[in-house]
Amino acid sequence: MGDITQNPAPYLAFAALHLVMGQFGSAWIYRMRFGGSPLVIYRKGQRTGHMRVTRQLGGPVLLWAGSVVAYALWPAFRQTWLGAPVVVLPSLAGWLVGALGLVGMVGAQINMGRSFRVGQDESPETAPQLVRTGLYRFSRNPVYVFSFLYLAGVTLWALCPLTVVSCLGIGALMHRLVLEEEAFLRQRLGQPYVEFCAQVRRYI
Repeated sequence: MGDITQNPAPYLAFAALHLVMGQFGSAWIYRMRFGGSPLVIYRKGQRTGHMRVTRQLGGPVLLWAGSVVAYALWPAFRQTWLGAPVVVLPSLAGWLVGALGLVGMVGAQINMGRSFRVGQDESPETAPQLVRTGLYRFSRNPVYVFSFLYLAGVTLWALCPLTVVSCLGIGALMHRLVLEEEAFLRQRLGQPYVEFCAQVRRYI
């Protein structure tokens, strides 16, 4: 197959799956199972802290995606200090880590059942349900854990300073999203969620 610089098409197609499956693919699965849409992030009037952090994520996500594409398609970028490879790893490492992340992310979303949302649903008529089964027995936030694992896998194919730094920036903002969600769930669910936090780790 060659690496990302020799045969970029399959690598870049896989890199695009995060958006396709993380939002629209999972929304299609949700609609097939329960009807309706879990994409509350696109509702009008969203002015929550969660939405602010989500908007802030746009910058590092675009920087990360752009650096991966530039690394794959633009040899001159790889000659700059921002694009020069820090180390070249076997492509298989990225495939394994990225595939595990993608499958785990989708699995964690499905595991949430009717409670799955992309965004923070503050509708008073929609009470969040606490999920304690499946992956949520081991992590309070497996969607974020596996999502970052996917990003890390793709980053291994284009391991240059700009890609690494932007990936870490995404991870930092994901952590802020988690803190926003925890505060929201603590307020909506009360003591059961406090006990859940005491029993299950935030990440791993």
